[in-house]
Amino acid sequence: MNYNIVSADSHINEPPELFKNLPGSMKDLAPRVESFPKGDAWIMKPGAEPRFVSTSAVIGRKKDEYLAKPVTYADMAKGSFLPEPRLKDMDTDHIDAEVLYPGIMRYTERIANPEVRMASCQVYNEWIADFAKYNPKRLAAIGVVPMLDDNDGENSLKCLKEAQKLGLPSVFLSQKEPGMPLHHPAADKFWAAAADAGMPISIHIYTNRSEEHTSELQSRLHL
Repeated sequence: MNYNIVSADSHINEPPELFKNLPGSMKDLAPRVESFPKGDAWIMKPGAEPRFVSTSAVIGRKKDEYLAKPVTYADMAKGSFLPEPRLKDMDTDHIDAEVLYPGIMRYTERIANPEVRMASCQVYNEWIADFAKYNPKRLAAIGVVPMLDDNDGENSLKCLKEAQKLGLPSVFLSQKEPGMPLHHPAADKFWAAAADAGMPISIHIYTNRSEEHTSELQSRLHL
């Protein structure tokens, strides 16, 4: 296949029922979609502020229209979360291939706890891997891993290896302050495993660092 235009930073919207089958008590703590007068929104954990889909589902709307009325899963473009209509949307836009990044799973650190976070990442990775398999020549899916802090780094490491087995070429790491800094010695085994697997780690602008952590890195590098 000849590639003329490739979107290297596309995003999806996770299906609203994606996490409904998490086992046991995790089901009540899992991310879920609720409907409000302002539209559909993800609730990352019980009591959390809603994150409305709104601007993540603007296809087919003019700029002055997409915030003028509520956005719901019922009326958003189905290519947001289904592969077949996604390819049709890509054809409309003359896009040959897309690199697919997560939607709400960019914010894994907001999920209730490490156990639920790990299970949610696993469910997402299985789903997005199947999504890309619909047409692997045109769809490249980015998986997700839990925070480096979870279970002393073992969760992110396990999820990385599972993502590799699923055929995902890369994973997305969301690391928010005051969590473990990316350069912490405890994270070395994660970076080593990613290097051994040849899997690049995607880090969004949402990842922050503090003066304290910057000073720690400088000390470690003898700067």
